[in-house]
Amino acid sequence: MSNLLIGGLIIGGAAAVVIGVVYVIMKKRGGRVFSKTPG
Repeated sequence: MSNLLIGGLIIGGAAAVVIGVVYVIMKKRGGRVFSKTPG
């Protein structure tokens, strides 16, 4: 395992967590998650 690969996994995991948290917060507010998305 190279440091670059490990770093990529860490960054990818952190990004996924942030996106998940933002999604949950927006859903709890009762609004659309993304204003451009229909529905």
